[in-house]
Amino acid sequence: MKSYFVLLVILLISAANGSAFAQDEFDRIRVESEGNTFIDLEKVQKIMRDELRAYVGSGFNESYLNDGMYNIQRHYKEKGYYFAKTSYTAIDDPADNRRVIHVKIEEGPVVYMKALKVRGNVDFTKEQLKEIWGRSVIDYIKGDRIFLESDIESDKVKLLGYYHKRGYARAEVISEYKFSDEKDEITVYLYVTEGQKYFVQEVNLSGIEEESQEYMARQMKRFEGDPFTQTSE
Repeated sequence: MKSYFVLLVILLISAANGSAFAQDEFDRIRVESEGNTFIDLEKVQKIMRDELRAYVGSGFNESYLNDGMYNIQRHYKEKGYYFAKTSYTAIDDPADNRRVIHVKIEEGPVVYMKALKVRGNVDFTKEQLKEIWGRSVIDYIKGDRIFLESDIESDKVKLLGYYHKRGYARAEVISEYKFSDEKDEITVYLYVTEGQKYFVQEVNLSGIEEESQEYMARQMKRFEGDPFTQTSE
């Protein structure tokens, strides 16, 4: 599929001649897109226009177009198209004095979560870890969740927070992705390194007014022997 759209934008002049990318001058740019079915050309145009507008007043550099490609790709990934790829060619068309930007998009499939598996948990069972996600079975999430890396990062933070609040101050979590052969499903593994569990041995207070220190000491005394956590509840 190939589509065309003529877009009036700020003047695009080669940086080689020392000219600037100026707001008060206009040039005609023809944007072509190929391979896009999920988003239309107008969306491609908007992403490119917004990217170029950020550099008004500075010398033009084609790396700005690379930034536009990155933002198009990011838009796809935010919708589950993890394997989406973008590329472009930019040439001058002397016939109508336009610069032609041809954007090629390889969308790939939408990727769905097949499973989320936690490995390395020793001190907490799979049943105990269920409360982190509020799922009846955290090992199997089928069809109802698009794979987004931002969500996986959130899952890692939740899992890490679960351990930190229970005294595992140096716990670590890393992720590993395994895609299906068709690249449309993924199993995500979260590997936990629990580390040592820490307890509050003694609480020492300083810098507190004398009349308040005894009261505060009694309050803090109750934390001695509890699992150490840097969060307050």
